[in-house]
Amino acid sequence: SLESTLKEWDEVEKAISSIIGKADNADFTVSRSLGTITVTASPSVLARVGEYIEKQNKRLSQLITIDVKEAVQMIKEQYDSNFAVIH
Repeated sequence: SLESTLKEWDEVEKAISSIIGKADNADFTVSRSLGTITVTASPSVLARVGEYIEKQNKRLSQLITIDVKEAVQMIKEQYDSNFAVIH
C-alpha cells in the first residue's frame, strides 16, 4: 500500500541520517519518485550506507515475493471455487 511504502522511505531516510551522523562533508538526498538515494560521504560512511541499503533491498524483495505468492494462492483458490468439476 502507499502508506506502507511511505513508511519504508521514512525509515530508510532516518537510518541513513543516523549512519551518516555528523560526518564532515557528508550529505544525502532521497528521490522517492525515482527510487534513488544519493550519498556524498567518506569511503567508510559510504560502505556502511551501502551495507544498509543492500540489507533493505534483500528484506524488501523477500516481502514482495511473499506478497506475490499469497496473491497467486488467493487467485488459485478463487478459480478453483468458481470452476468446480461436476461428475
